[in-house]
Amino acid sequence: MKKLLLISALLPLLFACSGNKNKIADANDSVNINESDTIAALAEAAIEPIQNYDLKMAYKEYVSEKCFEATEEYESDFCASMELKLMVVSLPNESVSKKINAAIFKAATGKKMGSISPQAFVDEIQTISEIYEAYTNASSVDFESKNGELFSVTVNGSDYFYGAAHPSGSSQSLVFDLSTGEIVTLKELFEVNFEKKLAKIAERNFIRENGKDGWDFTPGDESFPLPDHFIVGPKGLNFTFGQYEIGPYAAGMPTFFVPFEQLKELIPTTSRLHKFL
Repeated sequence: MKKLLLISALLPLLFACSGNKNKIADANDSVNINESDTIAALAEAAIEPIQNYDLKMAYKEYVSEKCFEATEEYESDFCASMELKLMVVSLPNESVSKKINAAIFKAATGKKMGSISPQAFVDEIQTISEIYEAYTNASSVDFESKNGELFSVTVNGSDYFYGAAHPSGSSQSLVFDLSTGEIVTLKELFEVNFEKKLAKIAERNFIRENGKDGWDFTPGDESFPLPDHFIVGPKGLNFTFGQYEIGPYAAGMPTFFVPFEQLKELIPTTSRLHKFL
C-alpha cells in the first residue's frame, strides 16, 4: 500500500519534468528559428551594403505665356507658352548633387545651369512678337526608379508650333550613379563588344511587345537599332525610342522591356548590374 502511495506521489512530478523538457525544447527551437531569420536577413542585406543614399527630390514648376489675336478671319487666336517642371535632387554629398542637378537642367532646357534661371528660361516666350512665330513648349523631369546606386529619370518634352499639323514629342532618359553623379551608359554596364548580342535580344523583346510590321528595320537582318535611352528597373532594363527614330509619327515613342535574366551573359562581375542577377 505504501509503495502504491509513493508511486502515485511521484507520477505528477515525472510528468511535470517531461513537460518542462518539452517547453525548453520548444523555446530553443524558437530561438534557433529567430537566429536563422536574422542571419538570413543580414546575408541578404550584405548583397548590397549601401542601398540608401538618402536621396531627396523636390519639384518646382515655371510657366510663362503670351497670347496673340488672329490676323485673319479664318485663323484662331493663339497663346504661346513655355512650361518647365524641374526636379532638384539633394544628397549628403553636395558635389554629387550639383553634378546631377546640372545634368538634369541641361537635359530639360538645353542650357548650362547657372547661365540662366528657370523663370528666365520660360520667360523667353515673351520675346515673340508675331503670332506666326508662336509656339508652345512643355518640359518635365520625372522620377523613374532608384535601384542601389542607380537613379533613373526621364525628361519628357512636347512642342506645338502655330499652324502645325500636330505636336511633336521627345523623351530622354538619364541614369545616374548616386555615388559619383556621373551619367551611366550601356557601355559601362556590359562586356566589351556587347552591341550585336544586345541588339538581337532587344529586337526579340521589341517585336514581342510592339509587333514586327511597320518599323524602320527588317526583322532578322541585324538592322535593329539599339535605343540611346534606357532606365534601370529592379528586374531589367526599359528602353525607349524617340519619335521618328524607328517608325512613323503615328507610332509615337515605342518602349520595350528586357529582363536581366536574358542579359546575364553580357554582364561582367564588375558591372553595376551584376548585383541584380
